[in-house]
Amino acid sequence: MLAVRLRNPKIVKQVKQVLESRRLLDKSIKISRDDSGAFVIPTVCSNEAILDGIIRADLEVGSHSDNYSGGQQSEYEIIVDESSDELSIISGTDTESSIGQADPITIAVHQIANAISLFHDDPLRQKKLSDISVKFSRRKYSIYPPLVLFTAGTNLSQYGLPDAFYEQVIKQQTLFFQRKQLITHIAENAPIAESDRVRRPADLICLYGDFGPPPSTVPESPSSEDLDAAFWCSAIQNGIYQTWAPRYTMFSRGNITEKSRVLDTFAKQAPIEGTTIVDMYAGIGYFTFSYARNHPARILCWEINPFSVEGLIRGALANNFPVRLVRHNEPYEPLGSDFIVVFLEDNCHALERISQAHISDISHVNLGLLPDSRLAWSDSVRIGRRHSTQLAHPTVLHIHENIAATITSTWPTMVESTLSNRVQFVSLEVIKTFAPGVYHVCGDFRVRR
Repeated sequence: MLAVRLRNPKIVKQVKQVLESRRLLDKSIKISRDDSGAFVIPTVCSNEAILDGIIRADLEVGSHSDNYSGGQQSEYEIIVDESSDELSIISGTDTESSIGQADPITIAVHQIANAISLFHDDPLRQKKLSDISVKFSRRKYSIYPPLVLFTAGTNLSQYGLPDAFYEQVIKQQTLFFQRKQLITHIAENAPIAESDRVRRPADLICLYGDFGPPPSTVPESPSSEDLDAAFWCSAIQNGIYQTWAPRYTMFSRGNITEKSRVLDTFAKQAPIEGTTIVDMYAGIGYFTFSYARNHPARILCWEINPFSVEGLIRGALANNFPVRLVRHNEPYEPLGSDFIVVFLEDNCHALERISQAHISDISHVNLGLLPDSRLAWSDSVRIGRRHSTQLAHPTVLHIHENIAATITSTWPTMVESTLSNRVQFVSLEVIKTFAPGVYHVCGDFRVRR
């Protein structure tokens, strides 16, 4: 069998943990030190390409090298473990016997590849199969039934894997994804262009399954048939069901912390129960449904992506929240049965709509757009000042933005200054790291009357 030889003692524990997690550590043999003082970690793997691929991908500690030149030494090398009871000769084939006791996903990938003659004449076959195995094993994906969505940058698409490969993966989904839910689609995420106001995942990589027609072929105002032709997936967070069409609208798993804050703490800043909430960028109901759990009188939502509006409507109905759709240029008269009212239009019409409806009990205005929601700041302040007169407490704005990590302490003051001190800073929540050195934050500001 093979062993991993480490010159850097600082990564011994890390390598050991990775091998243990992949069931590749030979626990029958102790970790030792050779005559040069390097650490030798025994494994139960006999395939050098697979072992090397796992270490490179999981540890990122430097490339494997059999030879050292220029006086530079790599962090590790893979050697034949002479203390093992079994020595394996690595042949050009990659049957289960030549893989040795590799982890089950690696074995399964090689078995599928053999069955469908994948990369049959490719001289890099072993390396490609090793890399693919690692991408599945690292579990860099989220499951939104019936979708498996790999994180951006996974680059599974670079291998051009045929449907036959993914069909076999789905047949063995309990092994590959450790879930028993029905999986029918596989995709890889991609960043959303900041310039896209509709927040469409235009670069989503559809790896397997029918995700619906390309967005460029769908009318700006899709019909019910267009909406039904899309592929829909779902998630449950904090006991709240959400659904969306991943080819036409986005979903952010990381917003769960802010959803929890809406559920648990926002009512302490200003009462929610029996009041009106305004969600200026409602999406599929990310925050709308969390407000709904706190028993407001109504929630007024604005959203310009028709697929997001459809997701909000479907999600509301699944959560047993009454929902009403108002399209642009349609009149709006408040009804006693209103609970969630979603306006399919730009939120530049929100102030006028609210004024015409004579609403005066708005307690919270949510501005959940990234990278920023500055176009709606001024109108949101006006909504808070003019339409909260029925309440004892002033309206609270919840402003989301991506900001440099270095300005978290000064950003609230900048917001107050930009809004001519018509708001008073309450608190700042760092929701997640959006990119290196960039935080997604939400600032809470009380509107001055």
